[in-house]
Amino acid sequence: MCLDTVEELERENEALKKERDALSERNRGLEGANQKLLNDQHRMRQQLSEMKDMEQLLGEVRDTVASWQQRLQGTVDPPNNVNRAPMSTTLHAATSVPGMWDTQEEGVGVFNDGDIVPDGNNFTHLFQF
Repeated sequence: MCLDTVEELERENEALKKERDALSERNRGLEGANQKLLNDQHRMRQQLSEMKDMEQLLGEVRDTVASWQQRLQGTVDPPNNVNRAPMSTTLHAATSVPGMWDTQEEGVGVFNDGDIVPDGNNFTHLFQF
């Protein structure tokens, strides 16, 4: 009976050693996976920090662009209390070119060459309204 017990204990001991080795191997695999997760977590935290910095910079750029747009819009738009009717009349008068077309007796318009072909090489009168 003592010999049977010793042999039984030796078998149990061998089985426990195999189980211990298997668990040690599994533990090493889990430690490697855990380290990978920790590295990924660190990398993600760095990326999150960089993204927050970029969002802040983007917000500052948006604010700057909006500020410049307001400044530029303020220089383009006349004040609200200005009467715009004289401005449109002045614009029309400045852009119209009287005498550009001469009429023939049949009533058909003919381009006035005198208004286009300058005397000599002086083209300055083309730019005068």
